[in-house]
Amino acid sequence: MSKHEELGTQEAAEYRPHSEILRYITDDKDVDETTSKDFRVLDWGCGYGRGRLVGHLLIKGIEAYGADIDPEIIKNGKNYFVEAGIDSEKHLYLINAENCTICPDGFFDIII
Repeated sequence: MSKHEELGTQEAAEYRPHSEILRYITDDKDVDETTSKDFRVLDWGCGYGRGRLVGHLLIKGIEAYGADIDPEIIKNGKNYFVEAGIDSEKHLYLINAENCTICPDGFFDIII
């Protein structure tokens, strides 16, 4: 699958984050229903995944965001986000020299 192909529902459903990523997220904080809303993850350079990790974490109740410099990648994740009921405008960002800071300092707990 190419990074420029649209993220599909089946691909997103079959996706499992690398165990080390999950370990860092869950070991760093006691993530459960009460803490996940205050715990934020940024996938900086979400690239090939087109938001798969972001979507996976959001569905699990962890506030997650993705950012990339390639507009195709961001566009190709948006339809899946809409289908999954996720606000892609809030959780997927196109970054460039003018807008490389998407959130204030200290906003994210973990940046991947």
